[in-house]
Amino acid sequence: MRGLILVPGWVVLVGLVAAQEPKPAEPAKAPQWQRVLSKEDAKTVADLRRKLAAAKAADRVDEAVKLLEEVVALRTRVQGADHWEVVDERVYLKTLRTLDADGRRDWRAARLANREAFQLHAGGRIAEAAPLFQKALDIRRKVLGEDHPDTANSYNNVAANLQARGKAAEAAPLVQKALDIYRRVLGEDHPDTAASYNDVAANLSARGKDAEAAPLVQKALDIRRRILGEDHPETGNSYINVAINLAALKKTAEAAPLFRKALDINRRVLGEDHPETATSYNYVAIILETRGKAAEAAPLFQKALDIRRKVLGEDHPDTGNSYSRVGFNLEARGKPAEAAPLYQKALDIARKVLGEDHPDTATSYNNVAANLQTRGKAAEAAPLFRKTLDFRRKVLGEDHPHTADSYNNLASNLTARGKDAEAAPLYQKALDIARKVLGEDHPDTARSYNNVATNLTTRGKADEAAPLFRKTLDINRRVLGEDHPKTATSYTNLAFNLAAQGKATEAATVLRQAVFSAEASRLTRAKGIERAIGAKFDPRLLLAAMECGTNPGGAWNQAELTLARGLLDQRDQPGSTLTPAESAERGTLQARVTDLQSRILVLVTRTTRSDAENTELEQLLTARRAAEQKLAALAVAESARAVAAPEAIRAALPADAALLLWVDVFSTGGVEEHFACVVRRDGAPRWERLPGTGESGKWTKEDDALPQSLREALARSAPAARVAALAKQLHAQRVAPVLKHLDGVKTLYVVPVEAMAGVPVEVLAPEFTISYVPSGTFLARLPRREVRPPTLLAVGDPVYEPGTARRPDLTALPPHGLLVQQVAPAGAAGTAGLRAGDVILSYADTPTKTLDDLQAAVQKAGGAKDAALTYWRVGADDRPAERTVRVPVGPLGVALARDPAPAAIADRRKTEAMLASAGRGDPLADLPGSRYEVARIAGLFDQPKVLLDSKASEPEVEALRTADQLKGYRYLHFATHGKGDNVIAFDSALILSQDKPGEEFAPSDRPWRDNRVTAREVLDYWNLDADLVTLSACETGVGQAGGGDGLLGFAQAFLLKGSRAVCLSLWEVDDTATALLMQRFYQNLLGKRPGLAAPMPKAAALREAKEWLRGLSSDEALREGAALRAGVVRSGRGEQVVRRVGELPEGARPGERPFAHPQYWAAFILVGDPN
Repeated sequence: MRGLILVPGWVVLVGLVAAQEPKPAEPAKAPQWQRVLSKEDAKTVADLRRKLAAAKAADRVDEAVKLLEEVVALRTRVQGADHWEVVDERVYLKTLRTLDADGRRDWRAARLANREAFQLHAGGRIAEAAPLFQKALDIRRKVLGEDHPDTANSYNNVAANLQARGKAAEAAPLVQKALDIYRRVLGEDHPDTAASYNDVAANLSARGKDAEAAPLVQKALDIRRRILGEDHPETGNSYINVAINLAALKKTAEAAPLFRKALDINRRVLGEDHPETATSYNYVAIILETRGKAAEAAPLFQKALDIRRKVLGEDHPDTGNSYSRVGFNLEARGKPAEAAPLYQKALDIARKVLGEDHPDTATSYNNVAANLQTRGKAAEAAPLFRKTLDFRRKVLGEDHPHTADSYNNLASNLTARGKDAEAAPLYQKALDIARKVLGEDHPDTARSYNNVATNLTTRGKADEAAPLFRKTLDINRRVLGEDHPKTATSYTNLAFNLAAQGKATEAATVLRQAVFSAEASRLTRAKGIERAIGAKFDPRLLLAAMECGTNPGGAWNQAELTLARGLLDQRDQPGSTLTPAESAERGTLQARVTDLQSRILVLVTRTTRSDAENTELEQLLTARRAAEQKLAALAVAESARAVAAPEAIRAALPADAALLLWVDVFSTGGVEEHFACVVRRDGAPRWERLPGTGESGKWTKEDDALPQSLREALARSAPAARVAALAKQLHAQRVAPVLKHLDGVKTLYVVPVEAMAGVPVEVLAPEFTISYVPSGTFLARLPRREVRPPTLLAVGDPVYEPGTARRPDLTALPPHGLLVQQVAPAGAAGTAGLRAGDVILSYADTPTKTLDDLQAAVQKAGGAKDAALTYWRVGADDRPAERTVRVPVGPLGVALARDPAPAAIADRRKTEAMLASAGRGDPLADLPGSRYEVARIAGLFDQPKVLLDSKASEPEVEALRTADQLKGYRYLHFATHGKGDNVIAFDSALILSQDKPGEEFAPSDRPWRDNRVTAREVLDYWNLDADLVTLSACETGVGQAGGGDGLLGFAQAFLLKGSRAVCLSLWEVDDTATALLMQRFYQNLLGKRPGLAAPMPKAAALREAKEWLRGLSSDEALREGAALRAGVVRSGRGEQVVRRVGELPEGARPGERPFAHPQYWAAFILVGDPN
């Protein structure tokens, strides 16, 4: 399962709270969690309970009652009559007093039926478990009555079984019934009542009612904090439930600290090596991944896997789940091939431990199939999707949400293979199941309507698809609200559908609604630049395309409203632009929502509601939606103020400059529009439709792919002729149509978004000085620069050899034996010094090749006090050795692997090698040229700060950051390796010195010391006051596509953290060419190039350096290279490169211009202030 699942309520065991001396204050006046038994009282209760168990087992009821009365009296005296543990004891006492012999027999029968049902349910035989859960409920209702916690427990169990069979609606009244019983019998302040609130919330969530579930999970948390205290695992569980609910409501920023809090509680209370702690690591990782921080999530997923392997062993379903989670994370980081063996490992565990006929095994087959499809192997994935569907139909039945998912997945597989007609009935089948099982008002039903509609559109049936798109929209508006991303997407899909049918007026009306919904959802799903992560298509672009012919100014305004919105939100921190009246209205609406929430809670927690109460609930929900929509409208109006007025943007443009942006609109239904927009200081914006090369100017697939084709050709060093041909085609497509509007223009301010993000426009239009800006608003609102002396921080020539030797591969295996997976610290084995990973070779001189051998040996030594145990261990020196210890005869207190030790250890090593391979990057080559580059640039400054060799490290840079010294540099220059990441936002990284080991996983309050500086770390922690940051490294301009915010990476990070401009690279760059280019660039910037009268503006300085580099002859290049190296010593490091720095590129011939290929000079672009 890839989604977040609410943690079910779980029963609190008496005595879970650690014993401590009670405070002298009266018990009833202290919080319940402080009213615990002293050690002496706890011992007394334990002794009484042992006697009670013996009396009950012998059916000496009167004796059992007296013993329990003593327990009740002691607890009441120490803890108070209102304490939940006292309430439990009183209920138990009442039950013992009430039941006769037949009743006690039936009570035991119900318990046995319940236990058998649990075993069947856990084993995947869910339908077989149902009658046994019902049997237990029937007995308990008859023997104990309705008002008993065991009866409530049975209602919950029947409901959980129904829910597992996809019958959440049938389960709803049962979980509500259980809650009513718990509240009536145990009271509000009881762990079982809190758990029951969670169960009702989980049922609501299963029915797509996350908003209604929100007050219930909060109620459960409040109870647990009140009666169990902050430091309790169940309180941690409740923090997780509240966080999951927030995540389901797309409030991931609010959810993140709650997941972290639950982790902190479990680490503190349960310890690091505990299954619940592993689960908490998983949840923290999941929310990080959801927020686009998959790289930060990776070590946490790995940590959870490590704990589960250590504590639960290799052959455990939760361990298999962790393998899947690590696999999902690798896919999220763009590594589906590395994820494949982990999915397979999870499947192998499920098949071995759970068997073929288990729902979790089916899910594992599904994950393997989905991975195959992601890797372009849809044909190989098809039989696995089919297998999953067949299993779910057989075991879960036709009418189950998971079965519907499988129909959808198989249909998606057919679609991927171009078989849309064959996919159609499967999409329809999934819809039929969703309508029947989940009802019309469920997000999954809406999704199925959308799938059917999209399939119809793809098959050219837009008119038949229209009512289904409308149906999708109606459900999402009703269930999710106007300010939800799915609602916004539904509006946009309907608008595209209407446009495809030629209904432009209707499409424009829907688009305006889509704009409001999209903006409201953008504002609610995250904050600041985070809103750009995973950005969807902005409907304003289609509106701009539709209006640009009749209203060019309005169309430009619509386009401008899509640009750099995340960056502007974070930089400008909107919130102070509301008028006093708007602020007052917002306060009133927020209070209104709070009031409505409390009244909704009262009604949704009733078992049965009258027609009048149902009407009232619907009115309250409608009122809440209306209040939330008004709040959203205020937020949308305030957000629009973050964008500069058109006249302010024009005023920021010099007379010899123009702002250029492109608008590309695509849809499944065939709507495709391509425009360029030119904005100059005077006159209306000029729009030009961009013609394709197809019939009647239509765009072909090759036309659509042209920007990407040029990017790839440059990044892969394609032959110059190929690059030139692609550049000529792209010039004709994107630049030639607007040249008539560029008379007198010397500088183009290019907005690098959507299809043109990452394309070096100077290759298409070398006659212009190109400067890249996030938006017109950014240009208009550039702050005034204070004149300060030029100061430099330069980092270069890091050490890339690992500082610690890698552990040698281990090949030695024990001759036989049993692998120890877990050791109880106080058990016989733990006391004797055994630990996880040891292998038991013999017991009492009997070889232990199988579990039966060990059991027989223990029984044979039964008469002795202790026995010899010989075990095998790999020591700290990686050498295996055998040791013998004496242990008491009896249970060892260990968990052992099922398979023989040699096979189990070999499999474990294979798995560890696989995990290591998945996480390991490519080896890094030395960068001697970066030393020369830094030396030459530093020589242009007075007293520069230079970090080289081992000092070119994350700790050194971090020391400057923590001392707030980074603000002191006007220029920051990093000449290192870089790693661009186009999958995860802000995970592009500068790779610093690797000679010291980094941290295992990321802390929450400072940068992760992993020998890298990521864009995310800059964004979260840095504080600059710089004119320019130059990242003279590979791929530093690469990032995840963020819609109107462009490629999300270092550009936004440094612009937001105090740099006016950033110089970045778009592909892997050449060491010598980069060193020469950068030296010339800084000479121009500082006015220190011979013959230069004054410093040049940044954009002009970079353009001149590029033209100079590309025009160098072979002889000139060799002279400049020699001058670059002169006087710079690289002591003790050597030059581990194929050719020496300063020499000509491989294949270059005398008389040629060795750096004329755009590969050498076009990689670096300037983003931000060009001046």
